[in-house]
Amino acid sequence: MKANLIAALAVLSLSSVAFAEPDEGKDMMNLDLKKQGAWKPTWDPEAKVAKWENDKYMSSIVIRVVSDKLESIDDLKAAAPMMMQLGQDITKVAEGPKTTKQGWWAVVDGDGTSDLIYVQKHGGKQLVCSASVKKGNIPKADAIKACESIKAK
Repeated sequence: MKANLIAALAVLSLSSVAFAEPDEGKDMMNLDLKKQGAWKPTWDPEAKVAKWENDKYMSSIVIRVVSDKLESIDDLKAAAPMMMQLGQDITKVAEGPKTTKQGWWAVVDGDGTSDLIYVQKHGGKQLVCSASVKKGNIPKADAIKACESIKAK
């Protein structure tokens, strides 16, 4: 009886704990982003995106909370024209999709573009971490390392 009561109290106290989730309305989207080499985390409250910037590159590694269902490459292809990260049809899947413990990623090409798209779930929210990896832009390894370092506070 005493063991059952203790177990019930433990479940009750765990169910009342609020687990942090990404939130585009909060500073840095409620994410714990660390510096990744020369890449520094920044927050753009107007665009509601967190990102890493590096003075050597014109573009950034961008994180956005999305409502699109992105569970597969087919879902990504369907959503691509309306996504801030892509804004056009995917003409080719250049690499992937590759599944990781954080989610999945692929390198997709559009009209003159090549982007790494890394989809992750954090609690009930879905994030897309993206970077332009076309030759001369952000190194794919840098983008993957930054995207894999994302943690909710």
